[in-house]
Amino acid sequence: MGSAFRPRAIALLAAAATIGGCGRGPATTPGPVNFQDAMAESSRQFQLNRWQEAFTACDAAFRHADRAGAAGVVTATDCVAVAAERLGRPALALPHHERLFAAHAERLRNASGRHRLANNFGVLLVEAGRRQEGIERLEWALEAYAGTPYHIAAYGAFPARAMVVKNLARAYYETASDPVVRAWVPEQASWLQEHMTRNRNGVNLSMGAASALDALAAIGRRQANTDTPAWEALVREWEPLEEEIATANPALAAACESVEIRGTVIAACMRELPQP
Repeated sequence: MGSAFRPRAIALLAAAATIGGCGRGPATTPGPVNFQDAMAESSRQFQLNRWQEAFTACDAAFRHADRAGAAGVVTATDCVAVAAERLGRPALALPHHERLFAAHAERLRNASGRHRLANNFGVLLVEAGRRQEGIERLEWALEAYAGTPYHIAAYGAFPARAMVVKNLARAYYETASDPVVRAWVPEQASWLQEHMTRNRNGVNLSMGAASALDALAAIGRRQANTDTPAWEALVREWEPLEEEIATANPALAAACESVEIRGTVIAACMRELPQP
């Protein structure tokens, strides 16, 4: 009797093993074991235009750099942000920006892309409904220029500063009557007017000026600022110059910076708030 039921018992055991295996699921491939491997994988996925996989690899690189407190955390944040943007889900990078500012502030303050990262963090916060926090990050981005020649010495830095001014003006729009905002608007408009007068022939010192001043004029109208017509006139005068520059060199039309991800160069661009 025992020998008669042995084949059936063996079959039942095999079936149970099969069901148990299915319950556990397929074996997973382990992620990158360190920052270097994660960035190499990010580079490969960017080259293949596989944005979800690139985001996953960039996220792994960020986590490795974050745990080690390494300088690569800044580049990894750019990596995550660009992958999320190309994926069509820029908000995925919000937690990484939050961690970068909370845990690596000093490293960020010395990074060449600090203005862009702070600007993009601010825009993401405003888009997430956290307007005051977003304004604070945008203010940080603008204050990072104070006392340095960065905004006139580095190629592409003026368009970055102009973008921050434009985004702040748009973020401030709802509180245009606030005394601090009332003082800030003409201060920035005067700075731009002077800059535009001095740098009419400087390509890298021209782009973004018109739209920044236009954003200030929009909030100036709401404040009934009597200087607004003069700002609007300068915007109309300046716009053809920027259009000419952008036509000759389309790459200058956006405030972007090249970031190298293990041999792959990606464009990390400034995010822009829509007009109020």
